Amino acid sequence: MNQDDVDLTPCYIGRKTCGCVVAVTVDRPEFRRDNIKTVSAWMREGLTIEHTTVAQARTMLSDCVHKSPKKTRGSKHTDAQPSLLKL
Repeated sequence: MNQDDVDLTPCYIGRKTCGCVVAVTVDRPEFRRDNIKTVSAWMREGLTIEHTTVAQARTMLSDCVHKSPKKTRGSKHTDAQPSLLKL
C-alpha cells in the first residue's frame, strides 16, 4: 500500500465537546470487531464520532488543551480507550 492509498483510507475520529479531535481508528474490514468496541467506548465517554480519511484525521488530531471536567467521587470515567491511537 503506497502513501496515497494510506491517506485515502477511511477512519473514525472521536471529537470532544470542545471540538478537539482526540482519537482515531482506521476503518478497514479486518478491524471491524475492534472498531465496534472502540467507537462504542468513545460514544460512552461522550465523544462525537465522525467518518473521514486518514489524511484529514492527521490534520485534525491533537492533544486537547481544554480543561477536563473534574471527576466526581465514585466516577467510573477513565481516560483509557481501546483505540489504535488516542492522545
